[in-house]
Amino acid sequence: MLVDEIAVSNILEKSYSYIVNGKSAIDWVMDQYRIKPSDKTKIIDDPNDFSDNPKYIFNLLLSIITVSMRTLELVDELPKFEFEE
Repeated sequence: MLVDEIAVSNILEKSYSYIVNGKSAIDWVMDQYRIKPSDKTKIIDDPNDFSDNPKYIFNLLLSIITVSMRTLELVDELPKFEFEE
């Protein structure tokens, strides 16, 4: 079965708060793993060509959503950091 588009819905807004290198981890994955032409060569970069698993990118996105939420939960459980000046 070939699917042209997959929509993931009901992603909690909080999960976008997990920031890596200045960008939401979810946004980073969606940006890096999209089909896009090179500006210079016009060659189409299709990340689907790099894996034999047709669900690789979909599973990666689901994993990043889970990691984002779990990391934020763990950070919320940490005690407040206090220091003396």
